[in-house]
Amino acid sequence: MYCPQCGQEQASNEMRFCSRCGFLLTRVSEALSQGGVVSESDQSSQELSPSPRRLGVKQGVLMMIFGVVIVPVLAILSDHSDLRLLDLLVPLSAVICFAGGMMRILYAMIFEQGAQTSRNELPAYVPTTIQPQLNSRPRVSALPPAQNMPVSNFQPRRSNTAELVQPPSITENTTRLLDEEKATRNE
Repeated sequence: MYCPQCGQEQASNEMRFCSRCGFLLTRVSEALSQGGVVSESDQSSQELSPSPRRLGVKQGVLMMIFGVVIVPVLAILSDHSDLRLLDLLVPLSAVICFAGGMMRILYAMIFEQGAQTSRNELPAYVPTTIQPQLNSRPRVSALPPAQNMPVSNFQPRRSNTAELVQPPSITENTTRLLDEEKATRNE
């Protein structure tokens, strides 16, 4: 497969991005494998519906928020009325709303399925044969022809040996002068 943006040939058909320019190739390989048709309805329907885990967490949070509202209202009503039933409803609603909400969140986090990852396996690229149509021009390749150098004309590059010799050290000359000075003193 070739990158449609820069023309770079890819090492594998399963590559997600172009190795030269970074172009996203997943849609290109999908379009090639399906004969040029790209379906977007599959992804949009998956993105619109939330996962069961997300719904469960949302339900638990709503139960706790409902508890924050209903428990104080029931407590105020029980202070102003003589009904024994309201005195029993205040702690019962607190337990149901807060503990029930927390239990619903825990259940959703542990046991319910989360959002599906969007790791779709792309089918292998299968080139389709294009039948020439009547009165149509021959298909011209957008890529330049392959270039190679025959072995008979191959000449290795000469290496620059000047780079292999290291320049002499500054201290070498000074050391040589000191050695000569010692030799003249000893004579």
